[in-house]
Amino acid sequence: MPWTRSDLDMRSLIADRTAERLTKGDPTLGWSGDPYLVLTFDNMRLCWEVFRDVGGHVTLVARKYGELDPDKLIRHLVELDTQTRNHKDVVDGIIAANEAVQAELRRRSEEALQEAQTHFNWAAKKDGLM
Repeated sequence: MPWTRSDLDMRSLIADRTAERLTKGDPTLGWSGDPYLVLTFDNMRLCWEVFRDVGGHVTLVARKYGELDPDKLIRHLVELDTQTRNHKDVVDGIIAANEAVQAELRRRSEEALQEAQTHFNWAAKKDGLM
């Protein structure tokens, strides 16, 4: 479905407000702000990206596909903020998040395998192979 003018205006408004919160901070979420952050929308990947640009050294900080949820984005940045948390806590958080994703993928894989095994057993019994 193509974007309408009002959709683009709303997306622009949300982006402007979010960019301001990223750079100036949002104390309600524990974010002190970072004047070097830049919020962009990548039209090729259809995703939001946050870059940190310090003296021409540009680093991708976050990428979000789909709709932009400013609070969720800022909470994510707070979790990764090495100014308020030590590096070990940040790395431990990333490792825990990755382990949770891997566990969910394993669970889904096992579930799909069980379902396939059930269908196979049913078909084999039906055909008299078991």
